[in-house]
Amino acid sequence: MNFKRRMRYMYIKMKRMKDNPRRLARGLALGVFLNFLPTFGTGFFIALIVARFVRANVVLACTASLATKWCIPILYAINLKVGQTVLGMPSETLTTLWTKVAELDLSGLLSLGKPFILGSVLNSLVVSYLSYFVFISIFMVLKRMPLKN
Repeated sequence: MNFKRRMRYMYIKMKRMKDNPRRLARGLALGVFLNFLPTFGTGFFIALIVARFVRANVVLACTASLATKWCIPILYAINLKVGQTVLGMPSETLTTLWTKVAELDLSGLLSLGKPFILGSVLNSLVVSYLSYFVFISIFMVLKRMPLKN
């Protein structure tokens, strides 16, 4: 399937979703939110439960949670950098982090816990908030556009 055809297919699938645009956007934002947090492989199940609780689209919450799993190492590195910046800590280089892991320097790794958690909370709040408003705009526009054959 070529790119143009794939985009059209995705457009039609999104257009045919019968749920409220707010619920759809809430589901996507929830899935994105959970990927910044260290859920240790349970993000899909957390998305499933929380989506029902906050009245979000369960399918989109789980899909967004699974679709962005590939970028978790990048997100976790960003979490650490943001946390270190907010706390005013010196930024660890990737080589230094790898050395701590290789040498099993637990005290050095544990010192990164606070900036990592702070960064993951801040990043998840900011990115999910932004993604909610971006996707609610997209879904509202899609609902108004006629579906062409």
